Amino acid sequence: MKTPIPILKSSSTLPKKRVSPIPILHSTQQGTSKKSFIDRMLPRSGFFCVVERPVGTGKIGICHTWFDNKSKAIQYVKKCREKTNQVFVAQASFQLKGTRDKGRTQQNAAFLKSFFMDIDNGIGKPYATQDKSKEALYSFCEKTGLPVPAIVNSGNGLYAYWLLTREIKADIWKTEALKLKKLIMVRIPTMSAAYSDASRPVVPVDVGRVFRLKSATP
Repeated sequence: MKTPIPILKSSSTLPKKRVSPIPILHSTQQGTSKKSFIDRMLPRSGFFCVVERPVGTGKIGICHTWFDNKSKAIQYVKKCREKTNQVFVAQASFQLKGTRDKGRTQQNAAFLKSFFMDIDNGIGKPYATQDKSKEALYSFCEKTGLPVPAIVNSGNGLYAYWLLTREIKADIWKTEALKLKKLIMVRIPTMSAAYSDASRPVVPVDVGRVFRLKSATP
C-alpha cells in the first residue's frame, strides 16, 4: 500500500468528505514563532544550506554556507538576522555538502518537509492585494480538500506552505509537487500564466527554492 504524504493541517476546519489529490495524514497545529516555523519546515536529515546576499550585490554577492545539522543551520540564521534581512534558507536538505557558490541543485536534493506556492500581488500580477490572494487561496483549499496552509507575507505577495509531519525523499516530493502545480493551474486560473513561464523555475516544483526570513510569522 502506498504511504500517504503526511501534510500538516492547520486549525481551520475544512469539509470532511472532500478527497485530497495529495493524501493527508493525522494533523497537528502549526507553530507560530519564526524558529518553530523554520524547524517544522526543514527536513531532519542531510546537509542544510543558508544563503546570504549582501545588500546591493545582486547574485554576484550570494554566499552559501553549509551545515550537517539542522540546529546549527537555524542558529546561524538567527545570528545572520541580527545583521541583515538578506538571509535565506534552502527548503530542501541535500545529499552532499556544497561550496560557497555551488551545490544547491535539484540533482543534489535529498529530502523536503513541505509543499509550497507563491501568489504575487500588484499591477500586472495575479491579484491586486494580499487580501485577494488569501481569498483565492482559501477558495482553492475548500474546492480541493487541501488543508489551509501556513501563510507567510513575502512583501509583494504571499507564500503558502503545506508542512509535513515527516520528511520525504526529493524524488517522491517532485512527483507530488507536479500534481500540486497542475491542480493550482486548474483551480486558480489566474496563476496559469505565471506557472507556465518557462523562463524561471516554477515555485511549487522548485526543489532548490529558498525561504527568505523577513516576515515569517504564519
